[in-house]
Amino acid sequence: MDNIIKKIDFSFLDKIVKKYKNLAIVIKGSPDPDALAGSFFLYKFFTFHNLKSNIYLLSELSLKQNIMFVEVLDIPFCKINMDGIARLKEEYEGYVIVDFKNPILDNDFKCVLHIDHHIPMDIPDDFKIDYQIIIEEFSSISTFFTLALKLHFDKFTEPDIRKLATGFYYGLYTDTNSLSMINAIDEEVLVFLKKYYNSFIIEQINEISFSEYEVQLFTKAIFSKVKIEDWVISSVGVINELNRDSIALIADLFIKRKPINLVLISALIKKEDSYIFDVSIRTTIENILDSLIKDIAKNGGASTFKGAFQINLGFVENAQVEELHDICFDNLVKVIRIKKDDTHNLKLNLKEAIQEEFRSLLK
Repeated sequence: MDNIIKKIDFSFLDKIVKKYKNLAIVIKGSPDPDALAGSFFLYKFFTFHNLKSNIYLLSELSLKQNIMFVEVLDIPFCKINMDGIARLKEEYEGYVIVDFKNPILDNDFKCVLHIDHHIPMDIPDDFKIDYQIIIEEFSSISTFFTLALKLHFDKFTEPDIRKLATGFYYGLYTDTNSLSMINAIDEEVLVFLKKYYNSFIIEQINEISFSEYEVQLFTKAIFSKVKIEDWVISSVGVINELNRDSIALIADLFIKRKPINLVLISALIKKEDSYIFDVSIRTTIENILDSLIKDIAKNGGASTFKGAFQINLGFVENAQVEELHDICFDNLVKVIRIKKDDTHNLKLNLKEAIQEEFRSLLK
């Protein structure tokens, strides 16, 4: 593992704590174990250097496994919405984004650090980032931060080392389909993590059973699936934001059902007074997800085998919810069917397709 560390310049961490007195650590996407573990490392590292920070979630924790994860590891966090960014701008000199493709929160708010393992999105030339670390060959952010932990081992107490190692192990575990899709770098990282992680905590989290509601959603996905050869598209219908992570859980279950090689599980998410069409994707095919998502939606990202994208439906007014869901799902199926047969690398905008069909209904 030492030879990998030598290839990465970790000096940015020391430079940040010398330059700044306070930073917000923001998780933009779904707060999964990988993003939470990486953010927890930064929180602990900043605290050691007397740099004030806190972890802020823009989305709710919903999966019982993730709720237990933050509770047993004592990961501190605050839930905010996009309106709360204005308050963060007043309180902090800048912010950090971990495990999300789009680092932009506000053009007037300084992005100090952006760390990700997905192919980066195009960022406007006038948006400046102090340090951007993108390492696509890593299966997870936890892989990267395990290397940082080894390098800065003396800055953490033994209890914190065990908590961080446990967090990184589970972050890597969840991002690689239960370690079934790890690479050589991950294997080296796991050797180190197994010296310090708490296997009992991992076992307890993995033993959490599905709720009756999650079983109902899985059943609904089974009966609503559309197969296009070895690709499957399905939906769990309309759900509350608190249950949005259920679609990722269901996608994980679907991809284990052979001979499925790509699965998209969607839901219409009710979020306060608006709706979001959310799609979670899993695959066994390398080098497909990022281009697939990029070609059909602007707001999304992917690692090698997992991805997701969201479409904000704020443009929709006076829509019947079930009708809105059907429009979204039907257009998703149409777009994916075209992409499956596409030999010309077409770029298809799913949001525009949904808008167009909705407009036609209002005529």
